[in-house]
Amino acid sequence: YHEARSIGAIALLVAYGAAIPLAGIAWATPLFIAGWLALGGLRRPLLVGLPSILGTLGVLYFFVKLSLMPLDRGRGVFEQASVALYRLLGIY
Repeated sequence: YHEARSIGAIALLVAYGAAIPLAGIAWATPLFIAGWLALGGLRRPLLVGLPSILGTLGVLYFFVKLSLMPLDRGRGVFEQASVALYRLLGIY
């Protein structure tokens, strides 16, 4: 049991929850997954980056495309970037 990791995990979850309304799911989720994996001890960029990107794409496709749930797109430039990403991926 690592108390510092537990506190870091809680802080990461709170930061993720705060980042979603501002940056949107599409941009906050890969950072959250990467932070979670790094907190768990993974340090190789490929082992952190690949699941972060693929996991986020899976979440976006499942919820936005298949389930037709409107996920938070963020505000300002993040909203525009989210819509552009959705169009690039064929979700919108």
